[in-house]
Parts: sequence; structure tokens; C-alpha cells
Amino acid sequence: MGSEAPVGVALPEEALKQNAHSSHQALKSASTLLLLLALAALPALGQEAPGQEPLINEDDATLPETSLGNVVQTARFHYDSGVRMMKQAAKLEAKLAEAETPEKRQKREKKVASLREDAVDQFQEAIGYNPKMLEAYAGLGGALSESGRPDLALGVHARALGLDPENEENFHGWAKSLLDLNMLGDATQAYTSLREARPEQAATLLSLMKSWLAEKRTDPGELEPADVERLANWIKLQEDGAG
Repeated sequence: MGSEAPVGVALPEEALKQNAHSSHQALKSASTLLLLLALAALPALGQEAPGQEPLINEDDATLPETSLGNVVQTARFHYDSGVRMMKQAAKLEAKLAEAETPEKRQKREKKVASLREDAVDQFQEAIGYNPKMLEAYAGLGGALSESGRPDLALGVHARALGLDPENEENFHGWAKSLLDLNMLGDATQAYTSLREARPEQAATLLSLMKSWLAEKRTDPGELEPADVERLANWIKLQEDGAG
């Protein structure tokens, strides 16, 4: 099934870093989220940064219908493989506490990490074969996020939103990555921009902010508790209609 040459190429980690950096810069400079979703600071589809291989092969439009069908099926195969690996990782992670010894726990942790890395590879393969496969971007972003790389996940979800700004799964992943990176000012700015234009997405973002707030009130990590409470006050203003 993997014998056909891919229509595009998988997103290499360096390209993912470039996307994440571009997304971060856009969030800091754009006056509204809609500008981000218009890809103001991201490479346009098929127009990559100098030295970066294109995501889309320009010859794909000329492939016969049967070839395109094979490519789509191959993309689906890799996507499904990635989903299975992520499910296996989640099941194994849930059993970490059952490990009888520290050595067995460490072995399981390595297996979880390995499964997630393999899932990243599979989702990249899926995107390589079908660069318009939105669920593959969502899967890749999720795998990167669970592997502790929310900066890369942010760029992946932003690219997918460039294909379809209303895609719910990638918007959720994008918003979660934003909060995982503690980009609170960008999150509040995004909410303000979306509140009238896309109220459903605004509601999703606000819900994720509340979850983030509950978690950080328990364990603020590197954040100052005052910063956490500032967001709490901001959320209250939004809910009271005073924001």
C-alpha cells in the first residue's frame, strides 16, 4: 500500500518549527485572529520558505483519477495508523501507575513516547500524500502536543486553519496549544476578535481558558499567581458582559 510516491512531502521537524515560529509572530503582530487565519504571517499553501520543500506537488492535479484514488487511500492508511498508535499510547500511559517496579514504569514510559513519535511520523506521511487532509493535521498537532511540543503543534493547527478557518478540531488544537504556551494576551485578543465574528469558536476558546485557569490555580508552574488571577478577572468580565 505504501508503494506509490506521495503527492506532497511530510512536514519535517524543521518545517514544523518554522510554522510554529511564524504562527507565534503572527499572534504577536496581527490585530485580529482573522488575520492569522488568512495566513498573514504563514507561508501560503504551496509557497514555502526558501530552501524548504513544497508541501504540495504541482503535478498532483494532472494525476489520473485512479492514481489520485490510490494516494487518498494511502493517506488514509497512514492516518488510521497514527490514530491507532495514539490510542495505544493512551492505554499504556493509563497503566503506568500499575508498574510493579521503577524499571518497568520507565520501560512503559519509553514505549509511550515511542508510540507518539511513530504517530507523528504516520500523520506526517498522511499529510505528504494528501496535504488537504484536515484530520491528519489535527492528529499531527495532537501527537506533537502530547509529546511536549506545543510550539510545533500551534504551527500545524494554524496551517490547517489556513485551509479551513472553521475546522473545529484544528481550532480546538490551536487554542489549546496557545494556552499550553501560556500566551494569555494572544488568547484574550483572539477571543475578543472572535466573539462577534465566530461566537462558537469564541465559546470554545473561553471554555479552554477556564480549564487552563483551574489547572494553573492548583499548579501555576513558572507563572506568577498574579498573572493567573488577572486572567480569572478577565474571564469574569466576559461572563458578566463587561469585557
